[in-house]
Amino acid sequence: MIRLIILSLLTCSIIGFAEENSDFSKMKITDGGNLHDLPKVEDNNENVVVSYRNIEACLKDTPGDCMARRVAERRRALSWRPKWRYARTNGVWLPHMACSPDHSVLAIIENTGSGNGPRGSRIILINTYNWKTLRIINFPSEKLVNFCFIPNADRIICYMEAQRILEQANNKLYVVDLTSGDKSEAITPPGGGPGCMFAIRRFFFIKPDYSNKVFRYDIGNILNLSGKFNFIKGRICYDIAPDNRTVVMAGNEKIKLYDALNDISNDSLRLPSGYNVASAAFIDHPQKIAVSASGRDTLLFDGKFTKEIPGNGEGMLFYNPDEQLLFIKMIKRSMLVPYRMPDLEEIKNFSPALMRPKSGGRIIFMDWLPNKRLVMVSSHGDLIKFELRTKKKNKHKTQYRWYKTIITSALE
Repeated sequence: MIRLIILSLLTCSIIGFAEENSDFSKMKITDGGNLHDLPKVEDNNENVVVSYRNIEACLKDTPGDCMARRVAERRRALSWRPKWRYARTNGVWLPHMACSPDHSVLAIIENTGSGNGPRGSRIILINTYNWKTLRIINFPSEKLVNFCFIPNADRIICYMEAQRILEQANNKLYVVDLTSGDKSEAITPPGGGPGCMFAIRRFFFIKPDYSNKVFRYDIGNILNLSGKFNFIKGRICYDIAPDNRTVVMAGNEKIKLYDALNDISNDSLRLPSGYNVASAAFIDHPQKIAVSASGRDTLLFDGKFTKEIPGNGEGMLFYNPDEQLLFIKMIKRSMLVPYRMPDLEEIKNFSPALMRPKSGGRIIFMDWLPNKRLVMVSSHGDLIKFELRTKKKNKHKTQYRWYKTIITSALE
């Protein structure tokens, strides 16, 4: 009888404890981590192939003193092509790409994961002299959306967008060593999105889209904010002058020049009403600037407004100082029109997508390369090289012709 009473009391105690603590999802383990596992980022690496190789094969035709030689993987042969995604809208997940300061490396961010997240990332480094993959740096659970090269260093500054599904509380900035893949301690950037990022001399700048402030960090001590100045709200673009001290920042109806050597932000130049600059470029001099906006004429400045180049621009332009060619992308047939500066002589124009071999999608990135070449990337994941060849027809006339090569594609 006594045993039955004791057993009954023990049963009631256990049931009461279970009812009081029935929500096990709220229980915490002693090290402070959650009892549940975080979701995994899906990445089957099917668009990356790894083998072994002689390093010289990767560096064939590459000049001796350039970034491509310094960042190359020494033991593994890598090949990569963009991955086609069917999630949401068909296409590729390539949020940002840029050429190194010496134009020997094309760096591309590719996001991995599933349509609903979470996302990871990889940074692909491609040799622009022979189109071999130099190195791939993986970020298994970090969604990178922007980066910029640090001058005179084989490093970049990356912007990581926080993912709530992975319980990442804040966006982060990392300095990544391209020769090893190592990353620095993270800092929390100012709010307002990744916006525009660039580095010049010993400074790194970030202009969030939803802020009217440009924030400055000292690259040698990037953990601390060293200054800021006002500009405009909204998206801006930038370019760095040949003197490596002057930066042009341009956005909605305004252009601002910044002297990085003396830390001086000059007065802004006003643009026509509704002129929202999407691309800007210096032309051989820190006072000579070209700007382009979608659906508007291209404007040229030499300290002040100088002239306009008629034609509905698509908001993309760049300048090749080696050949003194200003390239402007037009809306009509997505045509690319090169002008010889300073006389604005129009060279052979062409429509990248219509040339053979045919490529799809719209151009999302383009830049010049040494030896009269261009590189473009399309929204369909086409990595394309264009080469300009010239032929003297007579003493007064030169024939120009563009040749197109598709290096790789997501739709191969």
